Amino acid sequence: MNNLFMYATKELSTDAFLAWFFKELEINSDIANYRSRVFHALGLIAEGETPVKIDPVLQSGNVDLLLNFEVNETPRRILFENKTSSTFHSDQLNRYRERFPSDKYIYFKLGYVDTWERQNLQGYQLISAHDFHQAVSFLAPHHPIIYQYCEYLKNAWISKEEKIFKRLAISCPTAFKSAIGQRHLIGELYDQLRNSDPSLKFKRGSNINGSPWTQLDFCRRTEYYQGKNETLFWRVDSRDGRTYLRINQYAAIPMDRPEIAAHKKRRLQALRELASGISTQYDLKPGKLSNKGVKESEVIIYFFDENPYGVLKKLLPEFTTKLQALYYKLE
Repeated sequence: MNNLFMYATKELSTDAFLAWFFKELEINSDIANYRSRVFHALGLIAEGETPVKIDPVLQSGNVDLLLNFEVNETPRRILFENKTSSTFHSDQLNRYRERFPSDKYIYFKLGYVDTWERQNLQGYQLISAHDFHQAVSFLAPHHPIIYQYCEYLKNAWISKEEKIFKRLAISCPTAFKSAIGQRHLIGELYDQLRNSDPSLKFKRGSNINGSPWTQLDFCRRTEYYQGKNETLFWRVDSRDGRTYLRINQYAAIPMDRPEIAAHKKRRLQALRELASGISTQYDLKPGKLSNKGVKESEVIIYFFDENPYGVLKKLLPEFTTKLQALYYKLE
């Protein structure tokens, strides 16, 4: 079938569809009897409640959707912030909460929702593509547009994640060329190390060529190099077509201070010896390190084609906590 939503803009495929969908649930006699079931499945009302006088308002004050309705003659308003692949920025969610007092705040996202997003929703309820599909797909046989939207979610978004997770299950190295694979690995490690160190921070971005990278800061010496911090982090990325996981030492040292650069280089050697010593305790094969960096230097690297993900993910929490303990004892 030629699916409308595969050609739609973000506004049509998300904002406008949701506005249309919630109103259609009330006015279309073929599906109106299901509106309480759908609202409850999406977490918008309590069990036994029935929404009436549904009035969706699009693009009000930069907010994607304000969903107004009544339950037992009492007005309610729900704010939707909708995303496809991008995420929220700066203080966006909190600003909307302050400007638009509502009974509930929804963060609706079609793409993969990573650990950083889940940890920073600021009271918003997450509805993912999986959540929406599960709550609504039973209506697909009753309405051709809803059928097309559910197929769109499945084919364009849900199946994309499922393919990556299937590759992860067999430790396929190419899974880490995808931002989803990278963020899943680092997200798992973040969750397992959550209370291990105050410097713990999940980060992600793109290289100059557009390829993704994801990293987890896990150690830090504050103002160690005459006011400059030193940070250790795991990073998932690609080099010459090969995907890898490595530990980096980073410090924004001044380029015109050779004595500081020499100090950092000595510490790098000590860090490499610590990481290598831990690595020998496991069935891992470290790769060849690059010595090009000054501010950012490689401590240890594992290529996924030589170190299967299935092996690495079991060892990473213990490896990291061992290195954390040794790092803070290093002078």
